[in-house]
Amino acid sequence: MTVSLRGVNFYCTPDQLSSDGTCPITTGEQVLQLYNLDVDTLAYALGMVACLFIYRLIAYALLKLKLMHWQLKKA
Repeated sequence: MTVSLRGVNFYCTPDQLSSDGTCPITTGEQVLQLYNLDVDTLAYALGMVACLFIYRLIAYALLKLKLMHWQLKKA
């Protein structure tokens, strides 16, 4: 969503103007700042990919240990 609001301009109707006659929000960047969404999405995406690999590595290691333990019990 943050990417879709960048570079967008908003316009107010006369009913939406504030008491001083200005439009409260005129750009997508102002909307992102209002909701604290003006963050670096690339960093979050890379963090998510890193978590994905770490969780899969842990799952693989646990399955490998379980298999080795099971083979040792059978012998």
